[in-house]
Parts: sequence; structure tokens; C-alpha cells
Amino acid sequence: MEHHYFDGLATVVALICMGLCWMAWREQRRFATPGVKLFKVSMALGSLAWGASVGTGGFAYTDDNLLLFLPVISLSTMAAVGLLHSIRQYTNQHFATERTETLVGLLVVVVAAAAAINPAWRWVGNLALAPLVLHLAWACVHMHERHKAAGAGYLLIFFGLMSFPVVIGLARIAHVGPEHTRQLLGVPLAMVGFFTFSVGYERLSGLLRSALKESEVARLSLRQQIDTDDVTGLASNHAQLQAIKAAVSSNHPVGLLLINLVEFRLVNASLGPAYGDQVLKAVSEAIQTCTDGCGSLARSFGAEFSLLIHGEHQLHLLEGMGNRIIDRLSYPIKVGTHQVYVTARIGGAEFPRDAQSKADLLRFADMALTESVSQRARLVLFDDVMRRRIEQHHWLDQNLPQALAHGQFALHYQPKVNLLRGQTNSVEALTRWVHPDKGSVPPDQFISRAEHTGLIVELGAWVIKEAAQQARAWFDAGLRVRVAINISVMQLEDSELVERLNRAQTLACGMLDLEITESAFSMRYEARMLDFVSVCRGMGFGVHLDDFGTGYSNMARLGALPLTVMKLDRSFIHQIGKSDTATALLRSMVGIAQQLKLDIVAEGVEDKEQADFLCQLGVQYAQGWLYARAMSADQTMDWLQSQPTPQKPALV
Repeated sequence: MEHHYFDGLATVVALICMGLCWMAWREQRRFATPGVKLFKVSMALGSLAWGASVGTGGFAYTDDNLLLFLPVISLSTMAAVGLLHSIRQYTNQHFATERTETLVGLLVVVVAAAAAINPAWRWVGNLALAPLVLHLAWACVHMHERHKAAGAGYLLIFFGLMSFPVVIGLARIAHVGPEHTRQLLGVPLAMVGFFTFSVGYERLSGLLRSALKESEVARLSLRQQIDTDDVTGLASNHAQLQAIKAAVSSNHPVGLLLINLVEFRLVNASLGPAYGDQVLKAVSEAIQTCTDGCGSLARSFGAEFSLLIHGEHQLHLLEGMGNRIIDRLSYPIKVGTHQVYVTARIGGAEFPRDAQSKADLLRFADMALTESVSQRARLVLFDDVMRRRIEQHHWLDQNLPQALAHGQFALHYQPKVNLLRGQTNSVEALTRWVHPDKGSVPPDQFISRAEHTGLIVELGAWVIKEAAQQARAWFDAGLRVRVAINISVMQLEDSELVERLNRAQTLACGMLDLEITESAFSMRYEARMLDFVSVCRGMGFGVHLDDFGTGYSNMARLGALPLTVMKLDRSFIHQIGKSDTATALLRSMVGIAQQLKLDIVAEGVEDKEQADFLCQLGVQYAQGWLYARAMSADQTMDWLQSQPTPQKPALV
């Protein structure tokens, strides 16, 4: 019974040894934190002590327990090799090389096998394993002291030196037989293993807790930096976006105002970025005085702020709050000894009235802000008109390239009639688009969108080529009719435009003219447009100033433009007989054209009274539904052949 008791105790010790070995290797693989390897060494040493306690105890010397003895010694070997490998990796010492590990492992296996085969080798096994444990205990103490860690290794030496005499003495006092005294010799080593493993594991846990705490502090600090704007102290754009996301996710009604300080870069340029930051902070404080605590103000980026208003009962305040902010910022912002005036533009949108998602809310508010800036309006809130425009722009962006690729565009031509003779010697080429599903698409919709997307370059190239071919066809048919094509200022981005026009003019036998809107000669494009017009005049193009009276022409420089024709905008023609002011303006514009010796074409003439009045003013040509709508090439040819033959040279 006593024999089985000790054998059972030894088996439990062996299982514990196996579990600790597995835990040691698992921890060694999981953690790579600096300073942790030392404690992995402690865990491995503990595992070795457990295994050595079984091996040196010699509990399984009977034939019945021979099979149990071999795996226990093997576990001891694994623990020894693992410990030596850990020590070599951590200390980079030469006393434990890979060759040493191999030799130690072979020695332990040989001793274990010999002890299993011949009981006479039992003491050899004990003597071989015990010094190994003591040597490794000394190595642990050395590393603990070298790396200023806990000095628990001293206890290993104490237990290692005192284990055998103490156990033997206690066994004698308790009258334990010699065969079981050897088994009890492993118990102190087991205690050492448990203590070492516990110290290492607790120390490792402490390191991990400290690392986690430092990580949490760093995370909170980083979160503070991310969520707070360092210039104004307001919430950052990231924090505002998260607040919008949370509100939309919970279906909570919110309103969003985007506040932009127009031309704020001038403040930075004149007073410096540091002073500009002070102004931004002062502006943020001024805006907060207008919110009455109803909204969350954040700095988006640059000189733009966002104000998020929560609660359906607060949304009716959106417009009033925006106007209060505009009014407050109309007063000077005082910073130090300077007073700075800022101009604010605001755009806003609501969820869920306008937008159904976070992305749409931000996009619609930004569109309203863009509208506010472009229209120089104080405050613009997103509405159904903008929504329809967005849908229309999206449809155009998707279908314009396809229309150009599939030949859905066509040129129609509208005659310009001589008011005195009733003859026609010039037509304007107008682009028409018939969509297979939607039908006719108005030019004022797709032309502006083509300019915005850059597709006007490709569309314009097609118009130039098509008009040149038609002019040549009429020329070959005996019709001396000039064809005027519209040129957008955005086509100047086409590096091949001049060469393309030169080829077209050659093909058309010099019968092409250009129509350029008055806005194209604004200060932004004036220099480039003047050079372009001069080159075109040299190629034989007539240049018509289109929509005169609606653009931004500088009257002082108008005489310097190499123009041939001035076209009066239809908005003035429609006011004939209705507005004395419009009539007076019309007279003055006709007088300017006559002084500059330019031919004059009136657009949008729809009745004979308008035509007679224009003729009395001295306007030579008229274009409008009174004479003909824009027609296809074949219809235009039939119409031209039905008209009187022109006697005057073609309009150039």
C-alpha cells in the first residue's frame, strides 16, 4: 500500500511537470516584450525542477512502472534543453551552445535508459541530474543579479544544497525505508520548481499589466489628440464625423451647418500663420456665443467649421442660427492690437429630411456651402432644387460620354438674316442631343456640364470637324454660306485646338467663323483669349462676340479686341417695347458696335415689331424664330435654296 502511495504521488508530480512544461513553452511563444525572456527562463527552470524531482526520486524502478519511467525522464530532458536554449537566447553566453544542448539531452536520455534497464545505475542518475539542477540554479541567480531582477534564485541554491540532507534526515526520523527515501528526494526540487515558476509567472503578469496600463494611457492620450483641435480647442473633424455617424445610426434627427471663412488665406499671408491661428480661435469663440448651447461646434479643417444641431425640435432654428453667426462675424474680430474682418459663408442640410445617410448629409451640406460661396449668398440650405440638380448632373455625367461615343449628337443650323435685304449668308451651328430614352436634352443643360467635366474638349473637336465638313458640302453645292461655331473658353485647355481649327478652315474653304461669349474675355482668361483670337483672325476666321451685354467685358479694352461681329443677347431683344431702360441700353450697345465698326446680329427676334425696331437702330442682321428655327443640315440647305441669293459678301 505504501509502495502504491509513493508511486501515485510520483505520477501526479509527473503530470504537473508536463503541464508546466507546456505552459512555459506557450508563454515563450506568445510574448516578445523586452525583459520578459528572463521570466520565461524562470518558468523553464521550474519545469526542469519538476522533472528532476521525478527523475532523481527514482520512483519507477520496478518492472511494472518501467513504461512510466521513460516518458518522465524524457520530459525532464525537454525541460533541460528548453531552459538551456532560453538562457542562450537571452544572455548570448557561450556556456550554453546548441552543441551543449544536444550533449546534455543525450546524457540525460542515456542515464534514464540505463537506470531503467539496470537498477544499479539509479544513483548514477541521481548524481547526474542533481548537479545539473544546481548548475542551472546558479545560472538563474546570475541572470537575476545581472539584469536587476528579483533575486529569487538564491532560494534555488539553498534548496538545492540542503534538499538531500534535510530529506534524508526527515526520512530517518519518520522511519521511511531506503527505497522510498530516494523518491522523497525529488519533493524539495518540486517545491523549488513551483516557487520559481510562480515568481516568473507573477512577474510576467506584472509586466503585462504595466504594459497594458501604459498602453491604455497612451491610447487615451492619442484619442484626446485625435478628438480635439489643437488650435481652437474645439472638437476635431474626426470627433464630429463620429458624432454624425452615431446620430445617423440611431436615426436621431440632426442638422449640419458648414461655416467657411472666405479668403482667410489672406489673413495668414498678411499677418502670418501664428496670428491666423489666434484669429481662428477668436472666431470659434464668437460662433459659440451664437449657438445658445444647442449645437456641437467643431473645426473641420483650415478655415472651416461645422456645427451639429441635435434634436428634431431644434432643426427649425437652423436658418436663424446660421444668420446669427453671419451677423456676428460681420463685426471685426479683435486679436491683440489688430482688428480683422472675416467673411463667412454657410451651407446646411438636415437628416433625415434631406439626407438618408452620413455621407449624403456631409455631401449635401458641402454642396449648399459651395452654392453659398459661388453665389456670394450668406446662407444656403439644401433643398429639392439642389437635389434635382444633383440627379440631373449625375445623369449627364453618366450619359454624356456614351452619347458622344454612340453618335447621339447632331448639328443644327439657324440662319442669320439681313434685315434690309432678307438674304442669308451666315448660319450658326448649334449642337443638339437626342437621347434614345429621354428624347431631346436642352443645350443649356449638357453644354455647361460638359464644360465642368472637361468633355467639352472632345465634344468641341467633334463640332469643329462636323461643321467644317458641312460648310465644304454647301460650298461644293454652290452655296456661299459661312458657318459660325461656338468656342468655349474651356477648349483653350486643348493643346491641339489651333491646329484643329486650321485644318477645319482649310477643309471648309475659309467659310468658318467663331462665336465666343463675352464672359470668356473676363480678366481670368483675357490674355489667353486675346492671343487665341488674334491667331484665329490670321487664319481667316470671323470672330463674333456672343451674348454682348451679359458678360464682363471691359469697355476700355473692347476696342482692342480683333472682333468682326457683335451679337446682342436675346434678353435685351425681348424687352423691346416693354422697358424704357432696356431700350436705352440697347441703343447704347448698338452705338458702341457702330463706333467700333462691327456688324451687329440681334439674337432671339420673334416678331416683326422687334425686327423693324432693330432695323431702325441700324442693326444689320437678325436671328430668331421669326425667320427660322435651328434646322438639320438637309432642312437648312432646302431653306437656303428657297431664299433670295445674297448680294453682299459673306458676313465675316
